[in-house]
Amino acid sequence: MVAEYASPHAVAAAPVQTPAKPTPTPVAKQTAPAAPSDAPVVSEPVSDQPIVAQSDAAKPKETNATAAAGAVKPKTADQTVTAKNVSRIQLATNGQAPWSMFAVTMLATVAGGVFILRHALFWHRALVKGEAFFMHHRFFDIALVGVGVLGYVLTRSAGVIH
Repeated sequence: MVAEYASPHAVAAAPVQTPAKPTPTPVAKQTAPAAPSDAPVVSEPVSDQPIVAQSDAAKPKETNATAAAGAVKPKTADQTVTAKNVSRIQLATNGQAPWSMFAVTMLATVAGGVFILRHALFWHRALVKGEAFFMHHRFFDIALVGVGVLGYVLTRSAGVIH
């Protein structure tokens, strides 16, 4: 048994074949079900003619291809909702300060520029003073380069073990 959590889907009923020449169907004695349900009505046949269950014949056939495929129509089909991007600063100012987006953008740009400038000056000084340090301590420079090369070689793949 499969649980249906969404709205039930209507499935189109298979077309019922009718005989080529219409013949009157004899009246059949029908038994009434104890409780109303979607089950077909059971009847006792009087003749050899097949009897079509009334519940299958009473169901309207699906004409909409999307409804037969299981798509659910929204309740308000004539209303369209468009998506709009809203920034946090627009939410904070409730859209009443359009200059706030420009101010925040300029502030962030200046802060990023100062950050890059300070770090560029720091690395320039480190390289200039570092060059003087390594010229004075040559073996320390050779040891650092050797450890770097050894680490690279030892971490590479040597092959595959099967």
